[in-house]
Amino acid sequence: MPRTSSRSQFTDIPNSGMRQTIAKRLTESKTTIPHSYATTDCFMDNLLRFRSELQKGELKVSVNDFIIKAAALALRDLPKVNAVYSNEGPQELSSIDVAVAVATSNGLITPVVKNASNLKVSQISSVVKVCSFVVILFEYFFVVKFLHEVKSFLLVFQ
Repeated sequence: MPRTSSRSQFTDIPNSGMRQTIAKRLTESKTTIPHSYATTDCFMDNLLRFRSELQKGELKVSVNDFIIKAAALALRDLPKVNAVYSNEGPQELSSIDVAVAVATSNGLITPVVKNASNLKVSQISSVVKVCSFVVILFEYFFVVKFLHEVKSFLLVFQ
């Protein structure tokens, strides 16, 4: 049961298995994989106008879909960045895969858009939508299974 602190404004939320796994993997990633950071300012006016024109037709893509494509193209142009580190040193990857953060009620998951540099923005959009749909289905079936388990548990005591 969640507990509320009287001194602070927070409520403890029990960890689910998914949240524990996410915390473990994020900690592992942050502590075992070299990181570098780069920032830039982007003027998105032209992109937003272009997207607005696309939205008038049948093509529904998000700004995030364009950002995924841009990241994939940047990795294609800078292959030394598209690498993993092993005990032998950096290993450049032949495929450009981009993880996408998807928030769920149970935590954050990161489905991967495989070969993103070779996909059209509309294909990236479709992959992300399918991944999001699968997440929704997973959560739905998780809840249904949980309710079934609770019902079975309660029947034991009747």
